[in-house]
Amino acid sequence: FLYLFFCLWFLREMQLEQNIKGAFTLFIALVNVAIAFIINRRKVEKSLLYPALVGLALTFVSITIPIQLDGTFITLLWACEMVIVLWLFIKWRIRIYEYFVAILFFLTNVSYWMDIEALLGSGIRPALFANGTFATGVSVGIAFLLVAWFLFREKDLFATTSVWKYSPCNAITLLDGSAVLYTAFMIEFSRNIDDWYLSQGLMLAFTAATLFILLLVMRKRFPVERYFRWYAFSLLIPVCWYMYVFLSGHYFLWTALQALGWLTVAVIAAHIYWLAKEYYAVFNFRSKTANRMTVYISVLSTVLLALAVRSLLCQLSLSDETNAGFSISLAIAGFVEMATGMRLHLKSLRMVSLSTFGIVLLKLVAVDLWLLPTIGKIIIFIILGVILLLLSFLYQKLKKVLFEEDRG
Repeated sequence: FLYLFFCLWFLREMQLEQNIKGAFTLFIALVNVAIAFIINRRKVEKSLLYPALVGLALTFVSITIPIQLDGTFITLLWACEMVIVLWLFIKWRIRIYEYFVAILFFLTNVSYWMDIEALLGSGIRPALFANGTFATGVSVGIAFLLVAWFLFREKDLFATTSVWKYSPCNAITLLDGSAVLYTAFMIEFSRNIDDWYLSQGLMLAFTAATLFILLLVMRKRFPVERYFRWYAFSLLIPVCWYMYVFLSGHYFLWTALQALGWLTVAVIAAHIYWLAKEYYAVFNFRSKTANRMTVYISVLSTVLLALAVRSLLCQLSLSDETNAGFSISLAIAGFVEMATGMRLHLKSLRMVSLSTFGIVLLKLVAVDLWLLPTIGKIIIFIILGVILLLLSFLYQKLKKVLFEEDRG
């Protein structure tokens, strides 16, 4: 590693026209492979030396691409060294290695985020994904996840360590690795794509997919029973971002963006379903403890439905009908909430349904009635009458059912 560091430093000072930095990492990898091959042929004692040499060879081969692409090699070297030192600590149980892992973890984080700050301030816009900064971010993120995997595999060992303990270091490295990988992709989408709508669409879809994957992958490490508030907040982020991006009229001009939008809707809907499934597997949905989550999921589902209907109308060139579509989608959501609340005996869901109908009524009277032409006003009055009759029936005939306390 010292040899590589000084080679890269000298190459930078020499300012050669050809980029040959990757050749040095490959050379070091070949040296390690050659020594490992000689040891294997001579059949000498190789309990630790042989796998260490093979691991070093694979390490230097893996960092060839980011270094050749002008990646920030100091960050890469520290990340690779961190993984190797942790592996050596697991093999030899030498306490000094544990301290070095903690120091290298801190240095790698500081170095990477300094590299990001320098990149954002430079104004350089390299090719999408074909640049050293992206390759470095992916490598560092994978290195942190490898550290988390080592901690999980050797949980008993790291439960007795003094500095690098399983808890909280496993959780920290998991979240840190995920954050670095997420940042690497988001920087590429935001800086290297000229079209604002395409950039925002890709960032939104990637964020929604990332949060959904984190729910699926980390629900055992971070159980929903304990961290359900964080999972609920993670669901709010893509819904609000979807509302911000997809309410822009020009967004629907591109077919690719339309497909990206519906992919985002599908991912968010799947996220809502899995969060509800995991939450109600732990909490009884009829208990008062689950009322807030029930209301929260119902509101987000209603918002997603209304936005999806508006997106569909815009894509079908029916932008004049978006107001009516919004009212109809809210009315459908209200009917579904009422039916579900009555079937499952959930007072909280029935109250959300009545609130949804109230929003529809307020919008019909305050907005639609004054903006639509005569035919539209007639339709509005018909819808208004149907909703009022339904609410009157529900209140008169089912008053006790609507407002009775939930069954425990």
